[in-house]
Amino acid sequence: MLRDKVIELEQKVADLEAALEKVQNDNKIWDRIFTESYWGMMICDAVSLELLKINPGYGQMHGYESAELLGRTVYDLLAPECRKDVPDILARIHDNGHSAYKTVHLKKDGSRFPVHTDSFEFLFEGRRLISVSVCNISGFERALEKRSLDEREKLQKVVEEEHLRLYTLFNAFPGLIYVIEERYKIRFANYKFKEQFGECEGQLCYSVVAGLNYPCSNCEIPLIENDTTQTGNGCIYNHRLYDVFTQPYTDVDGTKLYFKVLIDITDRKNADREYFRLERLNLVGEMAAGIAHEVRNPLTTVRGFLQLLSSKDSVQQYSDYFKIMIEELDRANLIITDFLSLAREKAVDFTSVNLGKIAKSLMPLLGADALNQDKDINLELESVPDIKGDENELRQLLLNLVRNGFEAMQSGGVLTVKIFEVGNYVVLQVADQGGGIIHWCLKESEPRF
Repeated sequence: MLRDKVIELEQKVADLEAALEKVQNDNKIWDRIFTESYWGMMICDAVSLELLKINPGYGQMHGYESAELLGRTVYDLLAPECRKDVPDILARIHDNGHSAYKTVHLKKDGSRFPVHTDSFEFLFEGRRLISVSVCNISGFERALEKRSLDEREKLQKVVEEEHLRLYTLFNAFPGLIYVIEERYKIRFANYKFKEQFGECEGQLCYSVVAGLNYPCSNCEIPLIENDTTQTGNGCIYNHRLYDVFTQPYTDVDGTKLYFKVLIDITDRKNADREYFRLERLNLVGEMAAGIAHEVRNPLTTVRGFLQLLSSKDSVQQYSDYFKIMIEELDRANLIITDFLSLAREKAVDFTSVNLGKIAKSLMPLLGADALNQDKDINLELESVPDIKGDENELRQLLLNLVRNGFEAMQSGGVLTVKIFEVGNYVVLQVADQGGGIIHWCLKESEPRF
């Protein structure tokens, strides 16, 4: 039995210690609230209304020092017209332990300002006390206004930082970028846009870009006003062709804006047109090459028979006619040669070739050309190494040089073709007795054709 009572007493002691600890913790919380509260708080005697404790918030809010108020009464804080309300407030506190919010005027250096009060009665160490919380309405409103202002400034700073990052990115973009508001007013334009259209922020986009007094007929903004889909079209400004892309978005401050990009495609379009033109020329060249090869064969046959017939004694009376026909065939062959120059370039296949061997293989043809023109050709060849090149192109080169030399000389002239080696070069020299000497040098280690 005694043991049970001991256990019961120990339990009560533990409960009392827990309750004491809770009271101490509550007191600490209360002290912290009382000390750090923005509201003015005070504790006074419920009978004499003597001020026993005042927190710093009251002094900061109402311009008093806490120490100078201790020992005074609540009446000393009230304006004369509000002192008559004190008995009513005390009665309500005494009846229900709590008073409703009530607006009174506190006295401060002869001035008056409204406050909200909230009071309740409690017992402490057998003494009836009243806790009073007061809030300066005008001060509270100023605090709210200041807080709202601080929040707006903070938001404005965030907006400015976001705009800075965004506009820095826009300025680095190679295209012409501008941001417009719903009323077509330009809010921002990057450096590239300003280089093209000048300073334009705050102006109307259709006035700056198109020089109009009204929105462009093909403007995408009315079409995408309630959409978030990017659209694009083409337009011409200042004789330049642009692709225009429009993207609606909402700014960080909630404003509906339109992001527009102008990409100059004039050069690309010109390049496309030039490409298509070259493709057509290439097609014409291929057709010309095919036709030329087909036409040259009968022309060569006809020319050969005309030369054969012109050498017979029985038709010498028609020699002038034969000469004219041969000249016309040669002119037709020249026209066909011009058409062949339009043919598509083919890949050159470099192989080891010897210029001396090429020149020897062409001597019968070159000699016939010289004989027909009453001219002479002299071939001087040295032993030279092989070079890298295209044999067909080199044959055509030598033919062209010799024929150009023949054309530059009068009848009876002598054209000399020399091939020799100088250092690391193989030299092809075609010298006529006309208006000059032409040199073509080929380096052995580097292909030239």
